[in-house]
Amino acid sequence: MNGKEDRKRRMEGRKKGKKEQMNGKEDRKRRMEGRKKGKKEQMNERKGRQERRKEWKEERKGGRKRGMEVVNGRHGRRNR
Repeated sequence: MNGKEDRKRRMEGRKKGKKEQMNGKEDRKRRMEGRKKGKKEQMNERKGRQERRKEWKEERKGGRKRGMEVVNGRHGRRNR
């Protein structure tokens, strides 16, 4: 996390979240070993981000959308 984000967070008056704290831990460990991220690691990270984004989008949309057949009941009288 860079200084700008740090300052912004302090202005809001909140601490780092768990995820933010953990953020650099693996990176530091890997840098000590002196190696880059492997392909699998990169893919994994990306997949995780996509999943979280999907969940976030669903949450934002609000509930599940029902199809016409559910709204109309079994025989679909409403949209004849």
